[in-house]
Amino acid sequence: AERFETEIVFDHIIKVDVYKRPFTLTGDQGTYTCDALIIATCASAKYLGLESVTNFQGRGVSECATCDC
Repeated sequence: AERFETEIVFDHIIKVDVYKRPFTLTGDQGTYTCDALIIATCASAKYLGLESVTNFQGRGVSECATCDC
């Protein structure tokens, strides 16, 4: 994202209004607006622990923390 000059803000968001654009986000340190929003709710993926998964990780096998919650 940084190579496309995306502004990255680190804040704890407590409220989001997605009913009108641009979206409005209220955080501990300020209020922000954005045209696109990615909501990530989990911290890490759950791995199966199989040797075959480890061997092919990054070669077509991937994990999804959001889907694994």
